[in-house]
Amino acid sequence: MGACGVARFFEPIYDCSDCSIGKPRFFCQLAGARTAEGIAGNIDHVDSKRRIEAYLQEKQIASTILAPTFFMENLPEYYFDQLKQGVFAFPLSAGRKLDQVAVADIASMAVYAIEHPVEMVGQRIELASDSVSGDEVVATLSEILGRQVKYIQLPIEQVRQYAGNDIADMFERFEQDAYHVDIAGLRSKYPDIAWHSFARWAEKRDDIAVDYLPKII
Repeated sequence: MGACGVARFFEPIYDCSDCSIGKPRFFCQLAGARTAEGIAGNIDHVDSKRRIEAYLQEKQIASTILAPTFFMENLPEYYFDQLKQGVFAFPLSAGRKLDQVAVADIASMAVYAIEHPVEMVGQRIELASDSVSGDEVVATLSEILGRQVKYIQLPIEQVRQYAGNDIADMFERFEQDAYHVDIAGLRSKYPDIAWHSFARWAEKRDDIAVDYLPKII
């Protein structure tokens, strides 16, 4: 649909006379989408959310914005297909840390926001559970699987070919920009959230050990 299409679809939903009163609205943005050092700019799925966020502010709509980083759940969905061969392939260099968030932590923050509307209305909270590099990911996976997992950086043009320009451009920004969420500050401010480290998240996923160990014939 593109950035303009998403924004045009969204705006009539909130373009009403009473949208600034009553129950607060909740919107899921992307971390770093508003900052010069973040990932915004010429990436459709980021820019569309940024425009919607600007619209909420312009209309003075009572809202809470949760801005998650890269989902940990993206890894088994898209990047664990070579684990049976002992390989984790990902578009970033092995030492580049990437802020990631567990979906369970996003849900916990959403529940907290709903249960604490006075505190949370007007807040924009960037969410990251952990910040890990490819080397750290394979170290964790190697321990869980009980065998060595090797890291391979996917060529960005391969990502562009199979996932499209939008995703490839996003990973190029991740590689080039050093934007990170203040994870320690986030955990300190919201201690009731059972934040997941990457290792804790991976250990809780039974499918990693079950689905990605080589089959013994």
